[in-house]
Amino acid sequence: MKHIKCSKYNVLKRLHLNNCLFYLRRIYYKVSPVFLLTPAIICFIYAKPIYAEQSNTNLLELSLLELQNIEFSNTFSLTKTDSRNIPAAHTIINREMIESSGARSLDELLEIYVPSMHSLHHPTVEIRTFSNRGIVGNDSVLMLVNGRVMNERRFLGAHSERDISMLGDIESIEVSRGPGAAIHGAGALSAVININTFSGQSFEGADISVRQGIFEEFTNAELRFGKQFSDDNHLFLYYGIDSYEGGDDRYSPYIFGSSHQNFNAGDVLRDTVVNVNQSVRDKPRHKVHLQWNKGDFEGWARYVSGGARTATGPDFDDVLSTGGSGYDQLTLMMNYNKDLSENLKISTKLSYDFYNMQLIRDSPAWIKIFRDNGHTGPNLEALGILEQQLLTGISINWTPTDNHQLYLGYEFSHDWHADDGFGWPHQDTVQDRSGQPPPWETNMHSYITEYQGQISERLTFTAGARFDDHSLIDKVMISPRAALVFRQAEDRTFKLIFNHSVRRAEENDLRFNDTRDFETIDYFDFIYHQQINDNLSSELSAFYAIHDLIDYSISDKNTIPIGVKEFTGFDWELKYLSDKSRTLFSVSYVKLLNLTLTDLSKSTAISAEPQGFGDDFAEIPNWTFKLQNQYELSPRWNLNGSVVASFGYDGRRDMFQGLEQRVIDSKIDNGVVRLNLGVGYQFNDQFKFNVNAHNILGWLDRDINNRFIRGGVDYRPDVASISLGVKYKF
Repeated sequence: MKHIKCSKYNVLKRLHLNNCLFYLRRIYYKVSPVFLLTPAIICFIYAKPIYAEQSNTNLLELSLLELQNIEFSNTFSLTKTDSRNIPAAHTIINREMIESSGARSLDELLEIYVPSMHSLHHPTVEIRTFSNRGIVGNDSVLMLVNGRVMNERRFLGAHSERDISMLGDIESIEVSRGPGAAIHGAGALSAVININTFSGQSFEGADISVRQGIFEEFTNAELRFGKQFSDDNHLFLYYGIDSYEGGDDRYSPYIFGSSHQNFNAGDVLRDTVVNVNQSVRDKPRHKVHLQWNKGDFEGWARYVSGGARTATGPDFDDVLSTGGSGYDQLTLMMNYNKDLSENLKISTKLSYDFYNMQLIRDSPAWIKIFRDNGHTGPNLEALGILEQQLLTGISINWTPTDNHQLYLGYEFSHDWHADDGFGWPHQDTVQDRSGQPPPWETNMHSYITEYQGQISERLTFTAGARFDDHSLIDKVMISPRAALVFRQAEDRTFKLIFNHSVRRAEENDLRFNDTRDFETIDYFDFIYHQQINDNLSSELSAFYAIHDLIDYSISDKNTIPIGVKEFTGFDWELKYLSDKSRTLFSVSYVKLLNLTLTDLSKSTAISAEPQGFGDDFAEIPNWTFKLQNQYELSPRWNLNGSVVASFGYDGRRDMFQGLEQRVIDSKIDNGVVRLNLGVGYQFNDQFKFNVNAHNILGWLDRDINNRFIRGGVDYRPDVASISLGVKYKF
């Protein structure tokens, strides 16, 4: 597969860009947003293919038919397969798509491109909560970098890297929309997100880029360097830094969606709310990636320092408290892959992961919860967490014939947990460590297998399973998967997939609450793909799931089974790719069929259906529409735009007006539409400039961009804003 040579980013010592751009930022504050957007809007509407023949470059490099023949492994399948045989509903985001999106975070990027994916403000930490195909929760998603799971294992699940604005080290992102525990282990209930970084082979040269946000204020800079010494010896270096002030309550106020003691539905809270997406303690955030490949060896080191503040909403004393978290994650990874023969390949890996985090809690309610869980320090408003993991593994991939592949693998992980984190960012720790529970250690043995067989020229069968034996869980967690792919014709493919996946309780619950239950899901996926012509394709993915739930119970002080839910839905995607443009359109629908709770007296944020109020999810919209377009107007000008619209929030009203008998703000029934537009100009081979406008309908009506806070009906709008970027290639 061809690779676009992008650029390299570096930052001078402490990045005095905030001072350098101070006056420029103030000038733009006074300029009408309509004036800034006029050129982009006119070009977006009136762009015509008559300019296409003037360009000597291809945006897409490969046609849809050529893309089908690219081999994939690890994210979607452990045995090699091409796009048509991938046994999963999936989305692939390449580098061009990342740059054309104008996204300022991984969350924003995924929400633009992944058909069914949303995110909610989290009420206690800065990282938003994933919502995908009927499942809400970061502990139901696995985040990977180059195939290595990066999740925080104590509390938060998919946590790191999602808040920072630096995306320049990412070559592509592969998303499995549905369970993936058969490959990647417990926790992959709703999605697997694998970030593939550049190497010195896919990126050569050096470049630097700088970006400035207005209204939602931020400054970032990135430096990349890639060097290929020989065909099998190459180096990639990356450094990124941002300072993120976010959007203040003029643009993103805290709004009460229901009556709450001293507040009425629709009341706007000002002056006491932290900026939306503001970095924690106003500290710069960093990302470093070093990768070296030589022959059969690959080694990489990755360091990410991030975090942000959040408004948690009123606690039981009717006081709006603030929280957030800051974190550092250092990951070292070594892979050695050796072809023992033409048909037999062996792979080994050794990895170390260090995760330091500080949870900031100003709320008396949270301090009470911490004390109930054994924490006795005097300063529990800042709780430290420290995790370390040593991971090793070995696998073989055997291809005895052209029609058969077999994968066998073993992994061992040793985890060490403690409450005496280093603080953030490694400054004075504010908590009294003497009152914290002692450190503890856990082990897990994992056995993985997968078989792929070509039954006939048109029929392919894939089956596999993963067995995870955790030292604090009595039973072995088993996650099997089976898929049948029928290629009826060159342009039509049918897939039938079954997954049984598990999610165990977080390490904190396993250690302190003596829970041994784990969550399971049985998931059926039917996919129909049609290649309409060389440039146009259509894919329908319909799913049905039975989900056995566990959740933390405050009254029981334990994670316990709470019930079973059934749900269904579909994603329909239409893709058009040509030399000059890319258009992606999707429609997603999800519907709760049934929710049975073991104890009706204990409500859950999933739905009020068991108590007789409606039959919809409380936190998930029924319908989502997404459109993204990139168009090359001329050799120098390119345009892009995206729309994300979601409708059908009846379940939220059923929960809080029906079940909880609150007075509800009428705006919670409104849909959400987020419109982005952008334009880029290539001055010469070295210098490029782009302007992106984000959530622009918010300048007409702020409530069009509302984003709910998980577990309630309060919300904060996404900020209508602008970002300016420049890139220079050395």
